Amino acid sequence: MYFIIMLLWVIFNGKITLEVILVGLALTAAAGILMRIFYGYTVRRDFLFLKKIPLILVYFGILVAQILKSSLIMLRILLHRTENIDPYLVTFDSGLQTDLGRFLLANSITLTPGTITIQTEGSIFTVHCLERTMLDTDPDGLFIRWIRRIEK
Repeated sequence: MYFIIMLLWVIFNGKITLEVILVGLALTAAAGILMRIFYGYTVRRDFLFLKKIPLILVYFGILVAQILKSSLIMLRILLHRTENIDPYLVTFDSGLQTDLGRFLLANSITLTPGTITIQTEGSIFTVHCLERTMLDTDPDGLFIRWIRRIEK
């Protein structure tokens, strides 16, 4: 992280001089101290994040696939107006432990067409969907299962 902050400092300055390097080192050290104090940053956390990148990429692929699947369902609903839309409000416990996991799930649901996260309280989610088949509330559902892997 320190290297990235220093690299960004040099790039944004547009030149490499002794003054730019010294000020950059001082600002990078100050940013590192503030990140440690306020966010609990450690170099170990960077390495843990790097190990999770493959899981995050797989999750992103799953998210794109679910968005496409829901888009097709929405297209069917829009093209066949003879069908009655059966909106549904569901509350379920995801069992997710971290704020990051809950954030990922809430935004993944909202990004999926036809569903929107209305409220979260801890690990309990309230979601509105246009059709009951659009939402997987199973605690071992696809989104939740992969987010649990990322949380570990």
